[in-house]
Amino acid sequence: MDKLDDAILLEQITYLDQTSVLSQNQMMCLADLLHKNLTKDDAKYFRKMTENQINSIPSAILTLFPMDEILMIPHEGCPALISRLGKADSTLLPKSSPMRVIFQTKAMSCLDMTKPEVVKLGFLVCDISASKLSGIPNEQFKTLMPKLHACGTLSNEKATIVKRKLKTSFGYVIQMDNWL
Repeated sequence: MDKLDDAILLEQITYLDQTSVLSQNQMMCLADLLHKNLTKDDAKYFRKMTENQINSIPSAILTLFPMDEILMIPHEGCPALISRLGKADSTLLPKSSPMRVIFQTKAMSCLDMTKPEVVKLGFLVCDISASKLSGIPNEQFKTLMPKLHACGTLSNEKATIVKRKLKTSFGYVIQMDNWL
């Protein structure tokens, strides 16, 4: 990692992210390296991040930045942040990771769960509560189904909500023994 050029570090990391199978340790090193590069001239870089800057960072790397920095991203950049985080590989962070809770809380504070933008949640839908899931309108719920399915086994409470939402959204419940 020492051979990466600071002047084009983001481009190099993006290239590596898109073309290589990186281990979690390698991604953590890249995230640390990029974080240091972004904040070396401006310690408040994250407080001024724009949507374009957020979108330029690979999703997997963004999930590994220090949590206190992620929380400093201005509200205007929140939808872009959630969209990027939602595109990350859900297995990158363990289900017990406090970062998942923080990402989910951030998502709830900036996305209108009754609007089509709810699809930006991506894998973060796995971490929203059953009561929040229940409150999502049927049309938006339909857009979340592929990501919900990718969550794996759901809690009993969440599985009950999903079955109810499937019935009200589609008019029937398909056989889901291997999922719910």
